[in-house]
Amino acid sequence: MKDDPEAARKGVVKEFRENQRFMRDHDLPADFLFYDEQTVWPPGDGEGMLCPIHIGARGNLSKAEAKLGAKMWREATKRYPKACFMLALLGYNDDPREIWEFADARRYVRCWARFAGMDNIETAERFVGVSSTIGQALGVRANGLGFLAACGVFGEELRQAALRGQMPTIAQ
Repeated sequence: MKDDPEAARKGVVKEFRENQRFMRDHDLPADFLFYDEQTVWPPGDGEGMLCPIHIGARGNLSKAEAKLGAKMWREATKRYPKACFMLALLGYNDDPREIWEFADARRYVRCWARFAGMDNIETAERFVGVSSTIGQALGVRANGLGFLAACGVFGEELRQAALRGQMPTIAQ
C-alpha cells in the first residue's frame, strides 16, 4: 500500500502539534530538536531536559534525510550529555500499524541508526535503553532500544526477539 504524500504531510504536522500539546499539558520541560532546523538550541548540558528527537517523517524517508537526522542526533547527544532522549519518527500515530510494520520505515530507521552510530546495541542502550536517563525516568514505556530492535537495527535475531509476543495490527 503506497502512502498518500499529502496525507503523510498532514499526519506529520498533526502529530508534532499533539506532541507539543502533550508536553505543555503535562508541564514537561521539553525542547524539541529537529534534524532540519537547528536554529534554536537551548543552553546547558541537558540536565533535566526531555529531548524528543524527530529523526524523520513519513513521506520523506530518504537516505539524505537519514543522514541529516543522524547528524543532528550526534550534535544533540554531544551538546546535551545529560538529557533524556526520545526517538520519534513522525506521521504514524493515526495509522493502526506499528512503525516497524512499514518496510520503508524499518529501512529508514536502520539507515538512520547506521549514520547515527546507534546500530551498536551498547551505544543505543546508553542513550535510549532501560538504563539510560530516559529509561530511568520512564522505565520500559520509553524503550527506544526495543523500537530500534523491532526495526531490525541489531539484526534479524534481535528483531524477532523484540517482536515476540507482538501481534501484527494488520493481516500480513
